[in-house]
Amino acid sequence: MFDKLRRRSAAARLLEEQLYEQVVLELAKGQKRDGLWAKALANSDGLGEKAKALYVQYRVQSIKDEIEITGAVVEEAEKQARTAHVTERKKRIESCESILRSKGYRLKVRGAGWVVNEPLGGQQPIATLEELEQYARSRVKS
Repeated sequence: MFDKLRRRSAAARLLEEQLYEQVVLELAKGQKRDGLWAKALANSDGLGEKAKALYVQYRVQSIKDEIEITGAVVEEAEKQARTAHVTERKKRIESCESILRSKGYRLKVRGAGWVVNEPLGGQQPIATLEELEQYARSRVKS
């Protein structure tokens, strides 16, 4: 556990070093975020070098914030995609069950799949949703 924490801290320090380097390169190219620069000037009592040092700190934190927000947005998008997938799967199962019920079949969940109780007493094990859909479609045709 301690080793994992130590590695995480080391990774964070290396990332921070890369962020400071990125900010230095931005400044060398004459790129500044006006809002952050104004904040740095306001907090530096008008001292140019102090303003520059504050700007670098603010910009590094700004990049960290952007990384955090991007991660949160990606997580939320993945969560929504998973939810949509589950909802779509449920709809597909309900559709199959409705088709089968209309023909006198009964669908029961068994383990990771289903068993279809047929009107004449037989049972059909179904392992996947694709098999269930194929089975339901074949009953519509009969």
